[in-house]
Amino acid sequence: MKYLFFVFAVLFSFCASARDVIYQNDFSRQSDYKKDFYVEHGVWKFTAGEKTLRQVAGAPHRLGRIHLKKHITGNVSVEFTFAYLGGKSSAHFSSGLHFWHPEKEGYSYQIKFPTHGQKGISLLKVKKKFDGKRYRNQYECLAQEDSKRLMQNKNYKVKVILKDGNFSIYLDGEELMNFTDKSPLSASGKISFFTYGAAVDFDNLKVIAIP
Repeated sequence: MKYLFFVFAVLFSFCASARDVIYQNDFSRQSDYKKDFYVEHGVWKFTAGEKTLRQVAGAPHRLGRIHLKKHITGNVSVEFTFAYLGGKSSAHFSSGLHFWHPEKEGYSYQIKFPTHGQKGISLLKVKKKFDGKRYRNQYECLAQEDSKRLMQNKNYKVKVILKDGNFSIYLDGEELMNFTDKSPLSASGKISFFTYGAAVDFDNLKVIAIP
């Protein structure tokens, strides 16, 4: 009887954990890239050798943004592997993650990681608005923390927990930022990777629902 109880407990735990995973991809299958992601800007590709999702820097594709098609709601933990591959040294060039990126107009969060030329990690609130000719972004910096600059061609493990407007951001297990937005955005929309003037590999993506 105890054995059966143990088996049921393990199965229940496994099923509960499986339900918590909203999306997971190690980018080992090229078909998943086209099926699960939508490219808004830049030149993104599946790398057959490294099996990663890559954005290549360089004009005229300085900006790169790719969206996970799946609509996500609620509190989440996002984990992925991140490698900075190169780019010009500039305080404006960066790469990172968008939360709740709007289809047209609206607000989102943007996390910028310290690639070449950056002094630290930044959390911004971005307003996307159409000005009559094209969509433009207005940026409000919510928080910024000095941190070590990412080394080129090195894999880093990133974890971002967003719960009720609170951000906990980790790099290789070290917490880089903990910040609470007093006027949090609605936890609903797209999660996206972005780059600006930087070549980057993204890999081992996992999006997990948290209570």
